[in-house]
Amino acid sequence: MNRRISGFIALAVTIVAVSLPTSDACAPAPPRNVIVEIASESAIIVWDSQNKMQHFIRRAAFNAKGTGEEPVKDFGFIVPTPTQPTLEEADDKAFSELATITAPKTETKPRPSGGGCGIGCAG
Repeated sequence: MNRRISGFIALAVTIVAVSLPTSDACAPAPPRNVIVEIASESAIIVWDSQNKMQHFIRRAAFNAKGTGEEPVKDFGFIVPTPTQPTLEEADDKAFSELATITAPKTETKPRPSGGGCGIGCAG
């Protein structure tokens, strides 16, 4: 399959996935009478082909409030996985390194000499 068709299929799948209604399969699981909102979320997914293991690194911020508007710190989060995951705390450094690696390249070029007028303005 050529790259153009592959790219089109990937784009179509992305559009369908984004347009689907949200699901509760991956969602906060708060105690009764607590509302949890996801304020921000980023994820890095890495496939280790040698060990056939997927690493899912997630950074998220939540706003959680009880019915009396008091802040809540304890709640769960449901994430479906095919097998029992191994959970570990990850350093936030992975996200700053990824931002550095994927940052747009900045180029500095000198201005053209001669004022930029060109041949036609000498009068």
